[in-house]
Amino acid sequence: MSKNKPKRKEKPSGKKKPNSDPANSPASIKQKMPVWRIGMIDFEGNWGWGKLNSMYDIKTILCKLKDFETMTWGEIEKKITRKGTPANHLISVDKICREARDRLREIKLDDYDNIYTLRFSGKERLWGFREAEILHILWWDNDHSVYQIQN
Repeated sequence: MSKNKPKRKEKPSGKKKPNSDPANSPASIKQKMPVWRIGMIDFEGNWGWGKLNSMYDIKTILCKLKDFETMTWGEIEKKITRKGTPANHLISVDKICREARDRLREIKLDDYDNIYTLRFSGKERLWGFREAEILHILWWDNDHSVYQIQN
């Protein structure tokens, strides 16, 4: 017969920390440079990239993305408009226009609560879904129609 030894209970050392990755904390992400992903790009619909018809438009967008790459997310989010509102920020999907919400449902991306907007100019916006430092690019909005500003 084997002798069963009682298990010794050890007190936690207090040195263990939760398994959360400090590299993904909000403060840490603000210090990271943006990363662009294009797997979610929508080529159809009102804000589809298939509507871009000139090399000038494509070059302008890519140059602006290149400019954003020289900044951290913290710097990008500090930018404000002349009206004093944030230029680049999350918006609740509930607040975008019905047609945009319908398009998200149609392309099976309606499970997100928020969508991110990057301001390119007075009316031009790039829309996508942000996960930490990654922005999954979705739409090009050249006339600020995804989100109508209430005056």
